[in-house]
Amino acid sequence: MKFINALIYSQRPWIRLLRHIIFWLADVFNWMVVAIGAGAPKGELYTFLLSLPICMAATYFILYYLMPRISGAALFGYIALTIVALGIFLRAYKIYFAYPLTGMTFPEGFAQWNLGVVIREIFTWLGVVCMAIIVKLVKNKRDLQEKNEQLIAEKRQAELNFLKAQMHPHFLFNTLNTLYSETLKHPGREQEIVLNLASLLRFTLEECNKPDIPLGREIEVIKHYIELERMRHNSRLNVSLTTPREALSQKISPLIFLPFVENSFKHALRNIRGSVQIVINIQASGNRAMLMVENDHISGNGNGNGQGTGIANIRRQLELLYDTNYSLQISDTDNKFRVSLSIPVNA
Repeated sequence: MKFINALIYSQRPWIRLLRHIIFWLADVFNWMVVAIGAGAPKGELYTFLLSLPICMAATYFILYYLMPRISGAALFGYIALTIVALGIFLRAYKIYFAYPLTGMTFPEGFAQWNLGVVIREIFTWLGVVCMAIIVKLVKNKRDLQEKNEQLIAEKRQAELNFLKAQMHPHFLFNTLNTLYSETLKHPGREQEIVLNLASLLRFTLEECNKPDIPLGREIEVIKHYIELERMRHNSRLNVSLTTPREALSQKISPLIFLPFVENSFKHALRNIRGSVQIVINIQASGNRAMLMVENDHISGNGNGNGQGTGIANIRRQLELLYDTNYSLQISDTDNKFRVSLSIPVNA
């Protein structure tokens, strides 16, 4: 099946040439089987072979001149006229050239020119011409489908790149705000703050444009982000982070997990006074990676509801990257806000 698809649809010059040779040899073979079965004289075979180049020329005129330039009902009209003209021309060609050359003779009084003979000539070649047109139409449909799929894929990639371009300044803005506020509050901790922030900035600038990164790298960045938040909020913040020991080399798209973690910190710390508990659980099983983020929450205050710039953006990225092959569940119960995400990974 793979060989047949390659033979029919490949654009390689030598395969295209082979495809055409096979098509016309099949037509010759089919004609010979029918002619031998009907007891046709040898001269008929020679006449057929002399007429074949003319039929081929008419067929290629239809396939590569009429079909690319004309569409709709007009195309079928021009094809019909071409086939009728082919029948009339071939009849004259045989009478005045092919038959004398091959020595074909006919009984006295045999009508070589009448409507019935011309119609028979048309139908003799109609089958192969129509078969070539059908093959061309099928191939054109396949080519159009592939171009449409390519355009859709390019559009999806362009939108995904645009969304990532939005995410990078959004995340950079948040981390720079963290640096500014912390250097004011803790003037003796600039080095530690800058080291954690530098890792986040390096990730944003160097790795976010990659199609995928190791799961372990995303986890590493999440850890740096948590450290920055711990510096800001000290004992107010209680974070539990669980990560897998294996499968850290499996690939995911960058900035897939981090926005949910950031969203959890932002809303929990903004809406709750005093101690805040945040639980982050990252796991990998089989060909999937899972994230669960749960934070303390006061009902009615909201947790972004997935409508902020970052989360709305990441929702769309999930749709573009994984279509329906992902699971995102958001729940708000018992003063706990929970986000559960499951996505496929690449080995």
